[in-house]
Amino acid sequence: MSLKDSSNFVGHYTSMKVACEFILKDRQIRFSSLRSTNDPRENKERMIGVGWTGHHKPPAQERVSASEALKRAYLDFSKVFCGTVDAENPRGLNTKKCFGRPRMWAQYGDNHGGVCLVFDRAALDVEIRASVSTEASIYSDLVVYDDSLKSVSAVLNDLDYDRIREIDLEPALKEQVEKFHLGLFFRKDSDWISESEHRWVIHRWTDGYEYFGFGDSLRAIVLGVDCPCVYVPAIKVLALGAPVMQLEWDAEKEDYYYREL
Repeated sequence: MSLKDSSNFVGHYTSMKVACEFILKDRQIRFSSLRSTNDPRENKERMIGVGWTGHHKPPAQERVSASEALKRAYLDFSKVFCGTVDAENPRGLNTKKCFGRPRMWAQYGDNHGGVCLVFDRAALDVEIRASVSTEASIYSDLVVYDDSLKSVSAVLNDLDYDRIREIDLEPALKEQVEKFHLGLFFRKDSDWISESEHRWVIHRWTDGYEYFGFGDSLRAIVLGVDCPCVYVPAIKVLALGAPVMQLEWDAEKEDYYYREL
């Protein structure tokens, strides 16, 4: 299989241990809460404002409870699975493709010793959506990198207590997440732009991880340039027919090339 045209793919970087012992063995990907991300804008506590109209001021304890509930809705009940797509690539470099991003290998791919699982983006989306129950909401999109985040944070974090009175707390919070999901989950500071991230977000009123099968959406397993060859037999068994590639470094071109094992 060729990875030459990878524009429809998404790469998920991880360690060999996680790939072998969990993802490939169980044929599942894991969604983790926003608290587990490495962006403080996403994983830290938010300043929640509670507003209302008229003279019916809600009791202080109710405002605090509503504020804490919205924090949990954002941080604990919103679970994310992240991947990398191709970056703008006029020179056709493999270092700009979803499976060949050096910084992603360094940060998420066990410092070039792990793997990148390459999925068909549309097929993975179908598999995830087919597994989501009706009480959950699912969002999928590319992340937009924008330095004007602080100016919109107040809107995202402003809770309308009148709406809570009207339809009750949980429906109001669900409505808030739905209304502002793009700003909440798909906007990041430009410092993260090199990740070229596509993510899926599941919102459900439960704690803990969410697991979803990826079906036949896996298109290739790419090993990092420093991945020990001792793992190759095991990874080929777990690949269940998906091609296993090894990245190599071309010093003359200053770019990766890959070969099928």
